[in-house]
Amino acid sequence: MAAGGDLGSHQTALKIMAESYFPGFFGWTNNWYMGMPLFSFYFPLPFWIGALLIKLGIPMAVAFKIIVMLGTYAMPLSAYYFGKKIQAKYPILIALAITFPLLFPPNTIIGGSIQSTFAGEFTHMWSLNFLLIFMGLIYEKKKIILSALAFSVMALSHMLSVVFAVSFIIIWWVVKERKIKDLLYYLKVGLVSFIMISWWIIPFLLYRSYTTDLGYFAGRDLWTYFYENKMLWLAYVLIITINWFSKTSWYLIIATLNGLILWQVMPVNTGVWLPRFLAYYFIFIFILTTQNIFLEKVQKFKMFNLIVTLIFFFSFMLIAKPESIKGNYSFAMNPHLSNTSQQIVTDLNNLPKGRILDEYDDAVSVFASPRGMELIPVFTHHDYVAGLYLESALTTPISYLTMAELSFHKEQVGNYFQLIPQSRITQDKAYEHLKFLAIDYILVGKTSNYFSSHLNQYELLKSYDNDLNLYRVKNIENIIEPAIYQPVILSQKMDKLTREKQAISWMLDYFQIPVIINQKISNQFEKIDDLLLLTNPKEYPKKELKQKAKIEISKSKIRLTELEPNTPYWVKISYHPAWKPKNGKLYQTLPGLMLVIPDGKEMELNYQPLGF
Repeated sequence: MAAGGDLGSHQTALKIMAESYFPGFFGWTNNWYMGMPLFSFYFPLPFWIGALLIKLGIPMAVAFKIIVMLGTYAMPLSAYYFGKKIQAKYPILIALAITFPLLFPPNTIIGGSIQSTFAGEFTHMWSLNFLLIFMGLIYEKKKIILSALAFSVMALSHMLSVVFAVSFIIIWWVVKERKIKDLLYYLKVGLVSFIMISWWIIPFLLYRSYTTDLGYFAGRDLWTYFYENKMLWLAYVLIITINWFSKTSWYLIIATLNGLILWQVMPVNTGVWLPRFLAYYFIFIFILTTQNIFLEKVQKFKMFNLIVTLIFFFSFMLIAKPESIKGNYSFAMNPHLSNTSQQIVTDLNNLPKGRILDEYDDAVSVFASPRGMELIPVFTHHDYVAGLYLESALTTPISYLTMAELSFHKEQVGNYFQLIPQSRITQDKAYEHLKFLAIDYILVGKTSNYFSSHLNQYELLKSYDNDLNLYRVKNIENIIEPAIYQPVILSQKMDKLTREKQAISWMLDYFQIPVIINQKISNQFEKIDDLLLLTNPKEYPKKELKQKAKIEISKSKIRLTELEPNTPYWVKISYHPAWKPKNGKLYQTLPGLMLVIPDGKEMELNYQPLGF
């Protein structure tokens, strides 16, 4: 296994890709967040390659480590190819220069470095390789299909590089080219690229509004990145004496400035943490140093140039403090799985399949990371009610709200989802939420005293070291249950952040009331303009139901049986418009769950992200 930041959790995604989607690229999973569209909004190509390796007989742990490190190992080759294409005098210098941002110590989460790879940014590293290849190809403007292919695989690795590439092309054309034939070339490449990945990009764009906005802060004040490390000062000195009249130099200058421009100008509400664009600044400023006229001149003397190049290279190596990278590699790629963790896995696998959620604590690492519980679907047959790729799931707000209710350090949960109202979070509300969301088990530590004192609601199953305790939640509801109250339609227009705030308000103040959103006004339900008007909800007329409704869940189908016709039912699975109902109606509710009204005693939901 692997660990460290988001890195370990990506293994769950690889397992799902290999076991459920391959040779396809994306689909639905119930292993995280009460259901989510996996790889519809995150980037499938590295995981698809990993799944291919698994199908060829390579163990999953080994396949995962290959795809994690492959982008890093390939960077010098991609940089050399880039240098050849942009007509750099000595492409080998660019291949060497690209190793410096890889070793950049301050860069742990913005991407483009070994440290950030160990934090989980390996898909970004893949996209940087393809970005260099793509930028090399469009410099010479000879091959439309090959350029489009490079752009396509870059998009399937990380969309941030697509934003960088498009904005770079616009600036480069306006500043240095301004020729119609060049513009036509770019348009042709763009059109062919769109056709190549239309099967992925169209659903990505079509369903974008059904993702979660994490409310990232702008991060435009992180100027310490520019002067706190000596590696950058050496780069600044070297670029003073570059060849300022070279087209190659200006290609790199504009690429360098483009990263800064995107960091400072791109709107905050795009769902991107803007400091990630600094990764492109670091990469291209180090590549720009290779245009230093003195470095170029010494390349003419083979022995002398070898000595100077090695001194240049190892000076950066010493500044980079590679021992910290070695330590992080050992932790990330060869973590120790404690006896407690192994015992938890054994115990969970002896319990009936269900949903599980835990108390979050930065100081507790169940599977070699505070976020190690996201690996539950890898080690056990259970589903975890949080996960990675927070933006991809519609139920992220209510998942993390419930996690905060289990947690002593609820503010640490707020670091991942910042809209949680810390002052209103208490353990007292946890039970009704766990029960409604059909969460079978909880694993808690510092809040164990509370749950142990409420044995009418929680059954202690096992105690572990580090004061961890596993509980079963008593009397939970089924994943499908008839609604207690009559549904209402909230006609208020909402952007994503407003919808998420309203979902949290629903959990805290309007719980159990089916509030339908994104629905055309219908005479079937009462309409309200604001949640504040929902002061007197009407109970749904109680019927004598002969049997409890049943649900069967597979990869792309949900089958509901033993239903009462024309009765609203909660289906406690994340809503997504790609679920197409048969023999009934499907509605999106405010908390992000499904509400169905069957026409008869049976109903089907089929997941069809491409419309078929």
